Amino acid sequence: MRVKHDADILDIVLIHQPGNEIEQLTPSNLARLLFDDMPFLDKAIFEHQQMVDYLNKQNITTIEIKELIHDIIDDKDVKDMFIRLIIHDLKSKEISVVERVKEMLHSLNHKEFIKTLIEGITYASMALENKDALFILDPLPNLLFQRDPMFMIDDICVISHMNMNARKRESLISKVIVMHHPLFKHQKVIDMNDQLHSIEGGDVIMLGNVIFIGISERTEKEAVIALHKKLKALNYPQEIIIIELPKKRSYMHLDTVFTPISKTQFVYDKHALDQSLFFKIIDHQFLAITQTFKQLLNDLFGNVSLIEVGDGDDIYAKREQWNDAANTLAIAPHHIICYDRNIITNQLFKDAGITFYPMPSSELSRGRGGPHCMTMPLNRKSL
Repeated sequence: MRVKHDADILDIVLIHQPGNEIEQLTPSNLARLLFDDMPFLDKAIFEHQQMVDYLNKQNITTIEIKELIHDIIDDKDVKDMFIRLIIHDLKSKEISVVERVKEMLHSLNHKEFIKTLIEGITYASMALENKDALFILDPLPNLLFQRDPMFMIDDICVISHMNMNARKRESLISKVIVMHHPLFKHQKVIDMNDQLHSIEGGDVIMLGNVIFIGISERTEKEAVIALHKKLKALNYPQEIIIIELPKKRSYMHLDTVFTPISKTQFVYDKHALDQSLFFKIIDHQFLAITQTFKQLLNDLFGNVSLIEVGDGDDIYAKREQWNDAANTLAIAPHHIICYDRNIITNQLFKDAGITFYPMPSSELSRGRGGPHCMTMPLNRKSL
């Protein structure tokens, strides 16, 4: 499996359809679990399925992460790894509680076990009392955003080091899958969890021999340097361009403000990138780039075309960036999936002759992630 450019022809993509873990969101745990609102699950499933159906109609293979877990859980050692992940995340470390949870987990069939791994465990379900919390194991409502827990750099699968406690279990689930599923049998792997700092897939955009990496709410400078060292040790020639974003919720990852449509065409939020700083990494040091964003892209890729979210309107640019107008998924050059709600940006796509599928998004958009966030390309094919 290989991803050289994020606008090459999409071949295989990893997804997760939102499930009952979304139903575990309450007003008291929304902020901790990184949601701003509680999506209506039935509608969210319908919206997600429209995206999957469109991908399948384009002959793109979609793989549900739950299926990969199911494929490997017969192996006792693998199941024990997943149990250790669960035990590590329990809010109570009392021996009697841990042993009770272990006993429960060993009694579950595969379907129930995977459900528990993703949907969490309440104190009440274990006949335990806690006046301050509902969950002894938090659910994983962000698992639908498969872009973040791992990412591809060429033919290397990189396991992310997640920034927020609410998402750390996700990347460790991905690690177990990559270590043990036959799909990844011959895959080169870099595990970023062997260093202290966070890096997430939503901040990494592959553009041929250039990797754009965002320094954001979720990805730290030190982790980018560590990744650079690991790539050099493997003799990978990629040039890394750093974009240091303003630390704002609406700019949580680089792909919330910038994604490719083709090798010379991009959609971006000008307001965010005008406030950003740009760097190259030279000898593990950050070297400032003084060019504007468009000048930088022109130098790297020739004469580029930029589509500005919301057409630069003072109000609509902010609204549509918040609703992930810049978070598009390229399924081939000049062919993207986007959210239907961003009508001004979508009109710009139409005017530019871009083929786009405006997927329904009234509920999925509440999770602060778009089509790019919800998909992890495992293989792309060059023209």
